[in-house]
Amino acid sequence: MTGEVSIRVVVSDPNGVATVSSVSVVQEFNFQVPEHADEVIARVGLEPIGVAESFGGLTGVSFGDSRFDFVFGADKEIAEYVSSASVLPIEVSELGGGEFEVSFVSEWPGRFPLWLTAVDVDGNATTVRVPVEVYWADQPWDIRGVMIDIHWDGGSLAIADELLSRLPKAGVNVVSLNPVIYSPSVTATEVLPCPERWDDETRCVSPSLADLRHLVETAHRHEMAVFLKPHFIVDGFRHAGWGMSPRDWASWFESYERLLLEMLTAVELDSSDFLIIGNELGSSHSQRLLWGKMIETIRSSTGAQLSYSDANAWTGPWPGSPPVPFWDQLDLVGGAWYYPGSRTNASPASAGSNDPTVADMRSAFQGQLETLVFPTVDALGKRVVFLEMGISNFDGANRFPAETGYSSEMAEDAQEQIDYLEAALQAAGSNSDRVAGGILWATQLVDRTRTALPRLNHEVWFSPVQQLLRVYFGVGAST
Repeated sequence: MTGEVSIRVVVSDPNGVATVSSVSVVQEFNFQVPEHADEVIARVGLEPIGVAESFGGLTGVSFGDSRFDFVFGADKEIAEYVSSASVLPIEVSELGGGEFEVSFVSEWPGRFPLWLTAVDVDGNATTVRVPVEVYWADQPWDIRGVMIDIHWDGGSLAIADELLSRLPKAGVNVVSLNPVIYSPSVTATEVLPCPERWDDETRCVSPSLADLRHLVETAHRHEMAVFLKPHFIVDGFRHAGWGMSPRDWASWFESYERLLLEMLTAVELDSSDFLIIGNELGSSHSQRLLWGKMIETIRSSTGAQLSYSDANAWTGPWPGSPPVPFWDQLDLVGGAWYYPGSRTNASPASAGSNDPTVADMRSAFQGQLETLVFPTVDALGKRVVFLEMGISNFDGANRFPAETGYSSEMAEDAQEQIDYLEAALQAAGSNSDRVAGGILWATQLVDRTRTALPRLNHEVWFSPVQQLLRVYFGVGAST
């Protein structure tokens, strides 16, 4: 057999219908069989670029005078994401005229780089590689977001337009912005924007209202909704907001409300946007009447939808943080997705594994959702949005998802970060009747052509996580 060979790749889900992966994902690629090909051995396989495990294979499939071995191998030298989901070749058929069809099933979205090599009797080889990306056939999430982390150094507005123009091409439809506000002490009653410069240790910086408005307008121009999620801290990150105890709660709420209204006036959110009215302010949950009054005022001042980020949604109840008493006044239940992948928050710190499988973490997540979040969701008849999702790229991060205190002794483990997020997105997507979507934490307005990422980081855009984000957020499902 000589000349050009065409391979048609068709992907379906295990049931043969487009409930998970799209049967519309069909790609064709060609390669030239070397001349003098009295005998050609071709190998077609899935190449898990990066760190995924080797798959099984199907060998010894014969077409005419040539033999094709369908084998699955791994190339771990290239740092790219590829799905860890198991796949099986379900059909290999000859279409005639040097054309063949390879069909395989995939239970989940993913990136499956295919390779095809032909070797003639003289040992001359030709290899063609092509990535096959599989998306949800029916995108399960209304909210597919990325947080722009602006609370460390304010970032660079100069690259905001470039970054925000790229996010929608990856399926992102929401940008979350987290301006930092603070009180000087745990007993203080005033809530203030952070100063332009605090100190080198805390780096608490609030963007100006003009800069915040620019970011919102830029996101809207690129047809993305905005989640405005102010982060309240105490004394420049020296104390967490959930432990505050102001001398007079009424005065604190008055000051907090005034600052939120200033932001809303400046940025002009619309009905597709959200204001997250608080972020993990557990000690304030006792102030139901003050929360209720403030929410009514906010409602009358903006067309944006409202939610709140409750730490209890991932930690479970803890002393000093009563249940949120005002969910009925909000549009969505909210919280962070910092569920351990191989232990629970109640288990000892030494528990868990540094190398859990995606399937194991998906099962662990489902159990924690059923215990910590879904009872509230079901009782209220509202869905939940996860306002922070992700872990850092250090070995063992799945056990301590919220940890960002890095040390030089920590080993890097990009695969664990990828596996954790893949398991999280699978678990969330499997519960779309209760989960409205999520916001991946985080990326920054930093020019990465000039400033390299730290070795250990939380990055979801300038990293292999971007490729996972693209297939799970489903930009290609309709193309």
